[in-house]
Amino acid sequence: MSEYQVSPVRFAPLSGGGIEHEPNLELLRDLKLEVMVELGRTSIPLRQVIQLGEGSIIELEQLAGEPVNLSVSGKIVAQGEVVVIGTAFGIKVTQIFAQDLQGAMGG
Repeated sequence: MSEYQVSPVRFAPLSGGGIEHEPNLELLRDLKLEVMVELGRTSIPLRQVIQLGEGSIIELEQLAGEPVNLSVSGKIVAQGEVVVIGTAFGIKVTQIFAQDLQGAMGG
């Protein structure tokens, strides 16, 4: 086995670069983000999970009419109420958590 001489790396100081102006957000406006709405949660025993079938009903801890959480990139950024739009569900946003929304967007 041969011996090697090991010495620390020295980098030249960085010069210039950096953002000297506001970033152009227009470039990011069409970027798609994952948005998730959680209707509710519950815990059930494994034997009940095994017995689930078509038509089974699972009661959630969330009460009907309570606000649901809207998450962007895994962070809760707003709350809203469930609405029906034709044959689909939707969310009517009732409260936005601005700081969390900025955090989810990387700001």
